[in-house]
Amino acid sequence: MMNFAAAMKDSTLRFFAVEHVAGMVLAVAIAQIGYSISKRAATDRGKFSALSDSPTRWPAVLILAGIPWPFMKYGRPLFPSLGG
Repeated sequence: MMNFAAAMKDSTLRFFAVEHVAGMVLAVAIAQIGYSISKRAATDRGKFSALSDSPTRWPAVLILAGIPWPFMKYGRPLFPSLGG
């Protein structure tokens, strides 16, 4: 973090310093907005349809994209305690 410009040139450091954090914060913000919209619906059917619409699926996509999967260049093991 001392030399942020150099960190931006390295894809692994950039992922953990910017992309991972930004993706997770954005996912939480979008989920909160979707939840707030669904709470304001008048009927139960309206609440469910507000939560099941496609814009509220984006948090899951962002969370999955922000995980350092083992097959990626900067990936981490899924179960590090198993000694893999």
